[in-house]
Amino acid sequence: MEASFQHANSQFRVDQAQNRRLAVLNPAAALEGDAPRLIDEWPLAPDLWNEVRHEIDARRMPGQFILSGSAIPADDATRHTGAGRISKIRMRPMVAQAVIS
Repeated sequence: MEASFQHANSQFRVDQAQNRRLAVLNPAAALEGDAPRLIDEWPLAPDLWNEVRHEIDARRMPGQFILSGSAIPADDATRHTGAGRISKIRMRPMVAQAVIS
């Protein structure tokens, strides 16, 4: 997740209660901010996926959003695959190693 924060110019953390409520009631508001916009823990408000897809279509520019989450949401027939718009990157936890010379 830290790498996501380093690449983002703005962020929206869905794991914060007030943000989760906003994401559910008004998903478009979660997308407002400088690009690339990090939407962290988006699976807590899965409707954000389709909202991001629509915003990508409207803006017609690459690199607008970074979606991150520690869980994979259940399949949903109403959620678009993201084909042609969203690329998935599998991230694994980093392990720090110290080199003593």
